[in-house]
Amino acid sequence: MDPLVDVLRHERELLESLLFRLVEAAFVATADAGRWRARAASDLDEAVTLVRRTELLRALTAGDAALEVGLDPDAPLRSLAETVGQPGRSVLLDHRDALETLSLEIVAATHRLPTAERFAGCELRSLAEFLR
Repeated sequence: MDPLVDVLRHERELLESLLFRLVEAAFVATADAGRWRARAASDLDEAVTLVRRTELLRALTAGDAALEVGLDPDAPLRSLAETVGQPGRSVLLDHRDALETLSLEIVAATHRLPTAERFAGCELRSLAEFLR
């Protein structure tokens, strides 16, 4: 379970960074700071790429962890958490709750950014399925 916990922690950090970059890009867009738009867009694209890579790693690591406890490799995080004892259960559920909150905040932030539509949905769909 330790590899999964490490990946979840890393994914949380990357989603926090993505959220920050979304907010930053929204400020740049509303401030009409044309000088910084390209940089904000590049930072945002970089954050999205890192989230995508980590999401793939999380899916593989979670699948391995699920198989270890006799679950389907596509089992949601809640199911995985319910099959392990403490303190693992609490740790996994804490990560689940934090990831869910971050995903909602990211969705809200994308609505404030006109260019976010091109990527906002794809990362969060598979994350939402994993968190259910």
